[in-house]
Amino acid sequence: MPLRLRTELSLLCVAVVLLGCARAAPKLPPVSAYSTVQVPEDERLGKCQLLRSDLWENNDKAGEFEARILGNRKSNQQIGYAASVLFPPLMLAMESNSEEKKHLDQLQVERDVIFADMKKYRCPQ
Repeated sequence: MPLRLRTELSLLCVAVVLLGCARAAPKLPPVSAYSTVQVPEDERLGKCQLLRSDLWENNDKAGEFEARILGNRKSNQQIGYAASVLFPPLMLAMESNSEEKKHLDQLQVERDVIFADMKKYRCPQ
């Protein structure tokens, strides 16, 4: 196989893999979710504390999923290099972490709702 054809084929495979990794951003909460509400001060502070706790829990869960994805990064880089130089079908052996990414998207939606609620109750960031 000529070198030029091999290079073009490798670039095509890399492009396909990169396009496969792209995903759409989750939808934001509706604009009405950002309007503030008038509640007693003690209720507002209690709600803010609960929202901060939810945010910490959300961030901890997201950190776990991100760690799993990072754990596969080096392996995926090695497979990508070997596939581009030696054997392009090897790209199929890369771990896509699609379940982790789906969970991260769901956590981002939850985080957006938490931020909207924090704004609604005028919680300090």
